[in-house]
Amino acid sequence: MGQTPILTVEHIHTYYGQSHILQGVNLSVDEGKIVAVLGRNGVGKTTLIRSLIGFSIPREGTIYFKGKDITHLDPAGRVDAGLALVPQGRRIFGSLTVDENLLSSARKRTGKAGHTGQAGHGNSWDRDRVFTLFPQLKDRRKVRASLLSGGEQQMLAIARALVSNPDLLLLDEPTEGLSPSMVKEVIKILSELEKEGQSILLVEQNLRFALDVAEHVYILSRGSVVYDSTSLDLSRRPDIQLLHLGVSTEAKS
Repeated sequence: MGQTPILTVEHIHTYYGQSHILQGVNLSVDEGKIVAVLGRNGVGKTTLIRSLIGFSIPREGTIYFKGKDITHLDPAGRVDAGLALVPQGRRIFGSLTVDENLLSSARKRTGKAGHTGQAGHGNSWDRDRVFTLFPQLKDRRKVRASLLSGGEQQMLAIARALVSNPDLLLLDEPTEGLSPSMVKEVIKILSELEKEGQSILLVEQNLRFALDVAEHVYILSRGSVVYDSTSLDLSRRPDIQLLHLGVSTEAKS
């Protein structure tokens, strides 16, 4: 990918009890880029996210974040280091208002500019700034999160992660349960974040969405990376798409 990655995963093996879920996964994310991990149900995508955020510690292998080994850090330590998770199913606080959800996660971190000092990456996210990215949420700021639509809840989940001012944003199935029009809105939001220099790793089943937003893609199968390329290259390989994902999409021009 050409530069020092903000995240490097080296040959990690993660288990649930005696079940060997991740089997030697290697991947990396360059600063300011969007990378997608694709795969069918049950191949280890969510386990990968859990390994990165610290919910499931790998038994073998190493995770480097901003050049430091974080393999055995707990989740709080990883958040302090600059990771943030938008989990599958959103998991916002339904009894709290939009404002209260954002205030619950807001934090300022020193060293936010990142290890390569990429332009724009040092801009701090606060409630007012996320409202410029999500104007619908500003209009609903006093509404309880449980009363928001599914799309608005997904926006709130992303906004809540952003106000923690992460160096790397992790998204687990961000389009799950969203209408096609809302998926287009999420594409627009992630594109704006990339322009801001935000590094993003997402796991996803929606092939077209991943190809639209990510610069680089990995495909997981049975706990291992079986394909690694630019999204443009994958878009031109319907044979690979069908083999590992069971779907295909037209190649981009």
